[in-house]
Amino acid sequence: MSGLALTWGVLRTQLFNIVPVARRAVVDSMNDGMIVLDKRNRIVDINPAAQNMFGHLPTQIIGQSIEQIFQGEPTLLNRYQDAVEVHNQIDLGEGHERRRYDVYLSPLYNHQRQLEGRIIIIRDITEQMLAEEALRQTQKLESLGVLASGIAHDFNNLLVAILGQASVALKKLPPEESARTNIERAAKAAERAADLTRQLLAYSGQSQPEIHPLDLNTLIEENLHLFQVAVPKTICLSRDLDDSLPLIEADKSQIQQVIMNLITNAAEAIGNRPGKVIVTTNQEMMTTKLDGLCPYTGELLPPGQYVTLQVSDNGSGMNEATLAKIFDPFYTTKFTGRGLGLAAVLGIVRGHEGGVKVDSKPGQGTTFTFYFPASSLVKPHCQTTDNVRAAGSTQGYILIIDDEPPILEAVRDILELDGLHALTAADGRTGIELYRKMRDNIHLVLLDLSMPEMSGEETLTQLQEIDPDVPVLLSSGYSETVAVHRIRSLGVLGFLQKPYDADKLLNAVHRYLL
Repeated sequence: MSGLALTWGVLRTQLFNIVPVARRAVVDSMNDGMIVLDKRNRIVDINPAAQNMFGHLPTQIIGQSIEQIFQGEPTLLNRYQDAVEVHNQIDLGEGHERRRYDVYLSPLYNHQRQLEGRIIIIRDITEQMLAEEALRQTQKLESLGVLASGIAHDFNNLLVAILGQASVALKKLPPEESARTNIERAAKAAERAADLTRQLLAYSGQSQPEIHPLDLNTLIEENLHLFQVAVPKTICLSRDLDDSLPLIEADKSQIQQVIMNLITNAAEAIGNRPGKVIVTTNQEMMTTKLDGLCPYTGELLPPGQYVTLQVSDNGSGMNEATLAKIFDPFYTTKFTGRGLGLAAVLGIVRGHEGGVKVDSKPGQGTTFTFYFPASSLVKPHCQTTDNVRAAGSTQGYILIIDDEPPILEAVRDILELDGLHALTAADGRTGIELYRKMRDNIHLVLLDLSMPEMSGEETLTQLQEIDPDVPVLLSSGYSETVAVHRIRSLGVLGFLQKPYDADKLLNAVHRYLL
């Protein structure tokens, strides 16, 4: 039995055992709506809660047919003709005004058990339904995000080995060697694979944003020519920008990716016919959490000032079934489509603690609206290199601690090719023992942050117990998003994001080498 039916069952038993004045007080104080009908389904009584739900005053609605309230639900009353108890959920209203109601109907009998009418108990469950959907969306995003992040981590580790060994091979081969072309092509393919892992991390909300105060209007103006190239000449691309727009704290390249992706999708929705795409910026104050309900991110935005980015088109639009899937990874409405386009966009927005709403109907175009928290202050960008120590002699060893043998091999080969000496450890405990024995000859530790059994952070803690000033450069196939905020407290030199090639590795090593 549903909560509404149980409530009415208890209330009905008690309601008719109390005097009329008290009964009226109980009915008027109910949070659920109550509507009493006669045998011809005309309204004979309606409590204040029901009045608030439908906006009808008693003087306007008493004596009228219940169909005036339940318009668009002709089958609802048909189910009640047999005078049996019925419980159902219905949707009423149009567009943004559409709401979901839990409806319970029960017959009313006189003392001779003759049908006198019906009583309807109705509860507005719109917010409950939206909250449940948001929870389901959050759970789906979290599970897919964990999967995407894990794949990106493992894939990045493989790419370190591929890019590293390709770099070593290119350095060993003479310029005239014909095999160089093949190795260079393989390296470029690996770099494109690295782009894919960045999209996976963006989808999971664990991308590596470089957060700075950002003027969204300036970003759009500076890249308008680039955006224009992305759409056919038959499409008019215009902008409507709020001159008083506050700054946001965001990664410039990622927000540019969001805008470009949406403009490209809008152009594809319009197709070969003439059309228009409008990029709009504005600001909005969220006064309640319900205002900020963003079902696609599964988050309730906290009240406050937000900068909105809106991309609208007059293309083909989407039905509800398509809208429910547009942010799923690899979902596409194009026959040959593939990729993480909108899924990556959603991850970027989540990574910026923002929200997104989508309005679309078949034949009426689509509007994406993104919400980013407004920046009240211009915050300086936190550099993670404050602890960088001046490079000293290249004599001594670099200790590499990583649980992936291909990475150990690739990094060792790169360092030795550059004249540097390397020690390798396949786990934290081995690395700690090597450092304990040779600490005076180890000038830098390249430490993987994510390892089984003993994590990089646990390994670092024990290394610092041996030497509080141990020079450590963290590295991981996961995003720097989380690690970068802890670098200062961990007391390390910096962070090297996987995947990296020989040049990136050597630049970092020479920068931090003691």
